[in-house]
Amino acid sequence: MHKYRIVKTSVANIYNSSTFTSQIVTQALLWEELLVCEKKDDWYKVKQNDGYVGWIHSFYTIDSTVYDNNKLLKDKNNWFWIKDRFLVVTLKNNSDLYISFGSLIPCIQDEKKFFILLPTNEKINIDTNSLIPYYNRNKIENILSYAKSLIGVPYLWGGKSSFGYDCSGLIQILCKMSGYTFLRDCNMQIKSNLLVEINKEDIKVGDLIYFKDEGKISHVGILLANNKFLHSSGYVKINSINSNDDDFNSKLCQSIYAFYRLKSIQC
Repeated sequence: MHKYRIVKTSVANIYNSSTFTSQIVTQALLWEELLVCEKKDDWYKVKQNDGYVGWIHSFYTIDSTVYDNNKLLKDKNNWFWIKDRFLVVTLKNNSDLYISFGSLIPCIQDEKKFFILLPTNEKINIDTNSLIPYYNRNKIENILSYAKSLIGVPYLWGGKSSFGYDCSGLIQILCKMSGYTFLRDCNMQIKSNLLVEINKEDIKVGDLIYFKDEGKISHVGILLANNKFLHSSGYVKINSINSNDDDFNSKLCQSIYAFYRLKSIQC
């Protein structure tokens, strides 16, 4: 059994236990590496790079052969983030593959053509306009400008893709694209040593706003300009913390816990 499994579908559900009837706890995106902890029938217990553990059906994954045997994939200069809500590509069987915002995929130039390499070793020609290089210093402000394409994406418990986000899954993806290895859930994120608490008067674009319910951290959003914030509640939307604005969310803003800033990434 290979030590790692690679996600071969646009998005893969990860469950609380080895059955489709159990709760979805999180998701993984195309090409994500999953460390195999245990195997049970057609299920793998896996660990993601953020430390999250759950069960995934083998249908969603493939062994790491293509990754292990291709030296080009070891060079992060060949990896790119998807910055559009979806990158739609047509496979050899004429079906469409919808690759989610925030997916990190290998794209390689060959004979003046630029193509995606899939975990199945299939090559697909693409337009590079939907891509941003992995090694770019992607400022959170720039990532947020791309993230506005996600407005209207439905809320999904455990969701981390353009098919559906929960609040912390959305924030984790945005931070990841900006170079931060951020934890998965609100109650985990709030304890991160990547965060510094700030005063409301000092907030700026890219800061995080956490909310509480009955004393427990229950929700998170990310600040935009003019006291607006992007978050997933019912669907991905923009609200304001300014009571004079039409999109002020009075119920939510009564439960603000604190504001935080991500520490600068050291070169």
